[in-house]
Amino acid sequence: MKFKCNMETFSTLKKGAKIILKIPPEEVVHVMKHIYNFQDKHLIVEMLVDEEEEKERLLQISENQRKKIYALIRD
Repeated sequence: MKFKCNMETFSTLKKGAKIILKIPPEEVVHVMKHIYNFQDKHLIVEMLVDEEEEKERLLQISENQRKKIYALIRD
């Protein structure tokens, strides 16, 4: 099963790691329909990055960067 999502948080644990995914509202029903029966079981997950979307995102200035730029210019 394939679906689009964003990584919300990533944290390391004593035994492995924890990844929380943010699933868009239009995908939630589709995803839940397929993974509901596997909630307490191990899953094999393949994570792919949308290259075009990632390139576009990296070219944009983040909110924190924008604030720092304005702070520097006003000083």
